[in-house]
Amino acid sequence: MILTGPEIIRQHGLGTIRIDPFNVDQVNPNSYNFRLGRTVKVYENDVLDPKVRQPTVSIEIPDEDTEQIKTVKDAVEYIKAHAKA
Repeated sequence: MILTGPEIIRQHGLGTIRIDPFNVDQVNPNSYNFRLGRTVKVYENDVLDPKVRQPTVSIEIPDEDTEQIKTVKDAVEYIKAHAKA
């Protein structure tokens, strides 16, 4: 189902959609712009079996590194570089 921006706002107000924190400035015509937090969880295994609970590792992005992450591609590259470190 695709929701329009106004419907995202309405459904959030009704409690049907939970986005926390919610910022109306991040609502687009038919989507919501999420922001990455400082903590990213990465699966430890390269092959994922959905029948088995997968172990994860948390990566904390320090303040001095947040400026270099501007796009999803930047975030993926950062995570790859720091996941196995």
